[in-house]
Amino acid sequence: VLTIGLGLSYGPQSALYAEMFPANVRYSGVSIGYAIGAIFGGAFAPLIAELLLSRFGSTTSIAVYVAVVGLISLVAVSLVKETKGNNLRVEEAHQDYLRTHPQADNK
Repeated sequence: VLTIGLGLSYGPQSALYAEMFPANVRYSGVSIGYAIGAIFGGAFAPLIAELLLSRFGSTTSIAVYVAVVGLISLVAVSLVKETKGNNLRVEEAHQDYLRTHPQADNK
């Protein structure tokens, strides 16, 4: 029950990330962006929560921190441009791949 929210966010996340980068750098762009986000967003969160708890002596400060980070995330996602109708250059990347890997052409 607690992971229902994760499914709702992870489902469209892959499509969002894929459309943010051109096809020829998509894997690198998504993996580097995701890794940096995980480091700054996830790795430091427990340290910040411990600092807030020791400084203020209440979990309310942690709740405020999580709410602020959530608000920043909402604003950031809202600023992502819609790619509907844009050429994502998938066909061009496929043709480049077939030129460099002729054995992969199954036609």
